[in-house]
Amino acid sequence: MKIKKYLILVSLIFFVVTFFSCYPPAEYFPLNEEDERTYLYTIDIVGGPNDGLHISMPIESFVFGKVLVNGMQTIKMGGVPPNDDYFCWRTDFQGLKLCKLYRSINNTYRIFKPPLLLFPRMLNIGGVYKRSYVIETHSADDDTLMNTFTGYTTVTFEAVEDVTVTAGGFENCPKISVFGTYESLTGEAFENSEIMWVARNVGMVKQIVIEKSSSLGVETEVTVAVELVSATVDGITYE
Repeated sequence: MKIKKYLILVSLIFFVVTFFSCYPPAEYFPLNEEDERTYLYTIDIVGGPNDGLHISMPIESFVFGKVLVNGMQTIKMGGVPPNDDYFCWRTDFQGLKLCKLYRSINNTYRIFKPPLLLFPRMLNIGGVYKRSYVIETHSADDDTLMNTFTGYTTVTFEAVEDVTVTAGGFENCPKISVFGTYESLTGEAFENSEIMWVARNVGMVKQIVIEKSSSLGVETEVTVAVELVSATVDGITYE
């Protein structure tokens, strides 16, 4: 009887681990230092000082290596500042986290406290992960703290889909939606809505981001569409 119960317990543990571990972050977000990717960015802005701006251009993305963010080791990935955005990622037992985000359009960066969990390791299709965060906005010129926002982000594992972009066709891509809403003590606020598709052993292949912000009575909406044009990941080329 004891052996039977033990076998049932082992089988249950194996089933749970298998069910929740089909999409390990390290395989879907490769961060090798030799990797290079080129994305086509299309940006549209409504409202604010850049109202009516429309930009469509290819941007190269590189893995720059390890950098410290708030004492934590991260991997810096993106374009070359101050002309392009970059991201500082960290992968641990919880999943893939965003620690820092630099935006070239206004030469500022955001620090996420705690790091923003965007690809949970233990999340099945249809699963939802939600938690609160503090986001600090700094000037990239002198690191001055400009504002502090508090709010929450919800991550939903929507589906697994096939995706075709300029770099080719990719099968069984996890589709992740991210929604966040934040406000500062000074009354400024922003809302971020994002959908991304990631391919195994390649990384993000498609993304749509809509960010709405309000500052001093001025409403701004920025829409960014991103698709993979070409990539060399772990020695394999996609184009």
